[in-house]
Amino acid sequence: MNEHQTIEARFYNRTGQMLSTAIEEISGDYNYRPSRFLTQFNWIEETFYSTTGSGKANRFYQRMTTEAAVDTNALAIKATLIERYGKNLDAVIRKHCVSLIPPTSGTRFYPMTLTRSPR
Repeated sequence: MNEHQTIEARFYNRTGQMLSTAIEEISGDYNYRPSRFLTQFNWIEETFYSTTGSGKANRFYQRMTTEAAVDTNALAIKATLIERYGKNLDAVIRKHCVSLIPPTSGTRFYPMTLTRSPR
């Protein structure tokens, strides 16, 4: 599998949409750059995660390296991406960023140890 096929498969697994379709939906002079897209996609996966909250709505968290994860929301996630990447933020990433956040089970994660917490 080449880099683009890997990105395409990961994007589809998270969003249920083909990356090529998402690219076509972006109007204007969008220029798809696989390396930029992959860098931003990876950063989202490394920085955020989601769980199912009460009422079956997804809850979003930002991973922290020195303390417990912090609750966040879709608007804050987009603002964080815009602050980090500015005008270089990929348009497809911007549109689908919340869908790209990986889900987790209810297990607590301590990033300092990279192990699960005892129950």
